[in-house]
Amino acid sequence: MSPFIGKCGKNFTLAGGVVINGPQGLNVGDNVYFARGTWINAKAGIYIEDNVLFGPNVVISSAQHVFKDGSFASGQNIYRPITIGEGSWLAANVTVKCGVKLGKGNLVASNSSVVSDTPDYYLVAGVPAQPVKPVSERDGEAFTGVIPKRS
Repeated sequence: MSPFIGKCGKNFTLAGGVVINGPQGLNVGDNVYFARGTWINAKAGIYIEDNVLFGPNVVISSAQHVFKDGSFASGQNIYRPITIGEGSWLAANVTVKCGVKLGKGNLVASNSSVVSDTPDYYLVAGVPAQPVKPVSERDGEAFTGVIPKRS
């Protein structure tokens, strides 16, 4: 991939069915994995730090349609860069909106939509995604995409 994207770190792994629009704007650190069905629009710049994992069907777009004159097709697009912090894991079916800075060591729960910046080392979940709790060593082994109720 290195001749086609902006920056390509060591051990960048792509599963089948990955789509990258605007590959020249994609900057990937070391030890990054994109699972099957990942869809990226990197036209405004996407910066993925080291040791990041994407689950299946993650969608990250540095562009967004704008509603104008009764239609999203009529409006100008907005373009803003995105950063995915080192050591983060975006579980299955996560979406990330343009302009977001995802903190380091984030665990983003399945089916979440990240529309604003997140703090470092947090489990974030929901639509829109919100910080739920600090990430712990146990979150990786026990995480199922279901957020337990707090006592």
